[in-house]
Amino acid sequence: ATLSVGGDGGQGSVGGGVSVTNAGSIATQGLLAYGIDAQSVGGGGGQGGLAFAVAANKTNVSGTLGGKGGSGNDGGTVAIVNSGTVVTADDMSYGLSAQSVGGGGGRGVAATLAGGAKPGGDGKDETRSFNLTVGGNGGEGGKGGDVTITNTGRVVTAGVAAHAIVAQSVGGGGGAFVAPVAKPVPASETNKAAAEKSDSEAAALVTALMSALGIERIAEPEPSGSVPKNSYAVTLGGSGGGGGQGGTVTVTQGGAVTTTGFGAFGLFAQSIGGGGGTAEAAAGP
Repeated sequence: ATLSVGGDGGQGSVGGGVSVTNAGSIATQGLLAYGIDAQSVGGGGGQGGLAFAVAANKTNVSGTLGGKGGSGNDGGTVAIVNSGTVVTADDMSYGLSAQSVGGGGGRGVAATLAGGAKPGGDGKDETRSFNLTVGGNGGEGGKGGDVTITNTGRVVTAGVAAHAIVAQSVGGGGGAFVAPVAKPVPASETNKAAAEKSDSEAAALVTALMSALGIERIAEPEPSGSVPKNSYAVTLGGSGGGGGQGGTVTVTQGGAVTTTGFGAFGLFAQSIGGGGGTAEAAAGP
């Protein structure tokens, strides 16, 4: 009997609060040269670990549980207060930009069982396999934090898509559930020899580590054939994680705003919820 459990991905860290106050004069030249850019970004969740089991005995009872993706954490509060003068001269150079972004959820990973059919004396499969496989869920996306911009000063931009004031809060996307599939790659004789040498060295290292821990080496399974004829399996795929919510966005404009470039907004504010994670197909032996 075998139980194989993949480790869960860790949770991302919280984005800290950001506050900017400007009462002076700021001027920039060049592409993407923002006057003021303030942002807080939550950390993304880690990927879950793969669970793997091999059915090599005559009768095999096994459970494989894939690791869950870690949750993305929240973006912090972001605030800009401008009573001064901000001028940008080139394309995509925002005057005031504030954003809070939640971290994306980590990917949940499938669990895998390799069937080890052993032919009997009459050429028939003697192996029986009973397996429960459960994939790990994708992590939840973090929330976007609250964003506030207060402008009583003067903001001037001249370039293409050089928005004067941009405020946005974006929730993190949910983590996907993935089912990795190993595909054999043809190898040359040289590559085969190198791979065999690498496998031999890795096996020697594992044996040494096990001996140091007082663990006896388990016998190598015999070469496997086809999937056992007497195979009973329940396979449950993981779910995609939910997306995080966008936060509250507030802009208070009491100053002077001027833009002259193509596609340059005077004031642009948005709150966007994160998309849910995808879930791929689950397959049994």
